[in-house]
Amino acid sequence: VEDGREKDPETIKIGDMPVMIRSKVCTLSGNKLDSYIEKNNGPINATRKEKLQYIGEDPEDSGGYFIISGSERVIVSLEDLAPNKILVEFDEKYDNRVEVAKVFSQTGGYRALTSIEKSSEGIINVSIPSVAGTVPLVILMKALGMEKDNEIHESIFSIIEMDPIIYANLEDSRNPKIFPPNGVITSADAIAYLEKRFAAGQAKEFREK
Repeated sequence: VEDGREKDPETIKIGDMPVMIRSKVCTLSGNKLDSYIEKNNGPINATRKEKLQYIGEDPEDSGGYFIISGSERVIVSLEDLAPNKILVEFDEKYDNRVEVAKVFSQTGGYRALTSIEKSSEGIINVSIPSVAGTVPLVILMKALGMEKDNEIHESIFSIIEMDPIIYANLEDSRNPKIFPPNGVITSADAIAYLEKRFAAGQAKEFREK
């Protein structure tokens, strides 16, 4: 319908679709092969192998590819994660079930993976780009300037079941037995921890960077 008037249907060619060898619409499959042999006065009562040999095809060819402009082409499946979408899954590590949330952050031509793991004990660690190993989530947030526990709690909290998990991680960050000598309380403490963890022995300027 155009301008309120019905017009005759119009066929427009937008391209050609190649046929996969040995697919249902391929000449070499099933009844299509028999029709082709009959049309070309071939051996109708021959076996399938003989029919394929008659038309110059390899009976052992399993197909599954395309021929475009005389060249073979294969479709290769590629699994990729959607950018900027948080995906949650369960993983098995050291016989323990671990919850993992990951996101491929993408902007312009830059793409990086960030993942968060929650162990069966409720400890939350973060894996960030360009850094080997993981970082406790609370320490990372303190290093980014979020010093107060209530700020960290509010930024993470979404359901009431998370309360004990968040508080357990906050308490761990303050535990001097886990993070000597005095625990990780301030942003400066968190940055110092990261410097020792990932740039031990390097010059101060490099550690801060």
